[in-house]
Amino acid sequence: MNLRDLTLAAMNGDDLAARQWVKDALRIQLSMSSLPEPDGLSADGLAVAAALVELLAKRWNQPVPPWVACVGRANEPVYLLPQARTSPALRRWCEEDTPEPLRARNVFAVRDYLKVA
Repeated sequence: MNLRDLTLAAMNGDDLAARQWVKDALRIQLSMSSLPEPDGLSADGLAVAAALVELLAKRWNQPVPPWVACVGRANEPVYLLPQARTSPALRRWCEEDTPEPLRARNVFAVRDYLKVA
């Protein structure tokens, strides 16, 4: 599975594709620690990728891959809900409700972002 696909889907607000990536990862019992660092992403894209890996690894009780520790925060806030880019109220809610693995990297969504049954 390609982490770049998840990252780009999340950054582009393609919730359907991002959630499908997570469902597929669960189905195949993906080991988060084996995910390679994605190629071809900006510094902010790498921050989003690392944040998503940390979020999912925490939820699934898995270790993160070593490269995650070398990735910093996004330069500017990254809102994974497209509506938060234009709605001050939703933006504030995301900033207050975002899980810590995302917030630590200046990435914002909602508490249950990418939770699948």
